[in-house]
Amino acid sequence: MNGTLEITSVGSFIDFIKEFTFKIPPYKELLFRGQQSDKYSLLPSVGRTEKTPNLFAFERNLIEDVIANKPSEFIGLDYYNTLVKLQHYGLPTRLLDFTKNPLVALFFACELNEQTCHENGEILFKTHDKTNYYTEDNIIIQIMASFSQMTVYSHDSKFSDLVTGWFFSDENLAVRFRDFEKHWLTNKQGSQQKFIDDIVNCLLTPIFVHTKMTNERIIRQQGEFLLFPNEISYHPNNKTDECPLNDLIIKRSIKDYKQALLDDMHCNIIIPSKSKEKVFQELNLIGYNRMLLFPDLSECCSYIKNQILQYPNPI
Repeated sequence: MNGTLEITSVGSFIDFIKEFTFKIPPYKELLFRGQQSDKYSLLPSVGRTEKTPNLFAFERNLIEDVIANKPSEFIGLDYYNTLVKLQHYGLPTRLLDFTKNPLVALFFACELNEQTCHENGEILFKTHDKTNYYTEDNIIIQIMASFSQMTVYSHDSKFSDLVTGWFFSDENLAVRFRDFEKHWLTNKQGSQQKFIDDIVNCLLTPIFVHTKMTNERIIRQQGEFLLFPNEISYHPNNKTDECPLNDLIIKRSIKDYKQALLDDMHCNIIIPSKSKEKVFQELNLIGYNRMLLFPDLSECCSYIKNQILQYPNPI
């Protein structure tokens, strides 16, 4: 479909999902994201500027300071799972939450907030090939996640410098990369340039990662993560078609993915501001609320308190 679809009830949203889902083959699935405002970008929290200053330039500082203060929490975790744990506890990261459950996305799009109560909510979705999931131990995922702990420079970095840095900070990843490169060149009988081009192609857009259900919140929200890379470019002084690793540049920037996703969707799905509270109440009636989606005791207490505050005053 094309144009704009307005969701004014849970029922109308379910009707749309049923109609659309029947059109996709069984080996594909829909992944959803709900946003409280259709004016929001599609960036992970570390790269957003709508509510907070842009923290992307200080990404490594954020991560290292947490690990330095709580080192025992991160023993044995690779780059990607370090991000997952930090995301769970509220640190801005380059991971963006999606869900397999459309009603979870609808909940987050309609959740009441003073700053966005007069703005339309928004549902975004991506048709994803279930046979082509990246898992968290995939070398491309580990490379992309390792960008989060690059040395912070005021300028862009060479990819070859990143690989060299792994030998000091994560020798296992460095060895894996070299083995991967050797395996690729041997078995695919490709050139060094083709190998580099394939790496670049994998790093041009965010990637959905099939993440292990390691905590109750991910399980309840049926979560998947979209992992964002830095923007990639070739060195401006390179005048040839060939690009050695030394001329592959990791830029100190991260790109908004929203327009690309909307182009794939061929439509806009909004919840008009005047309908958000009604839809939110309907979701609560069928059990979709913060107590369900956030299993922490604090969320349970907050939800029950807010429910009781709506009781009539005793006589």
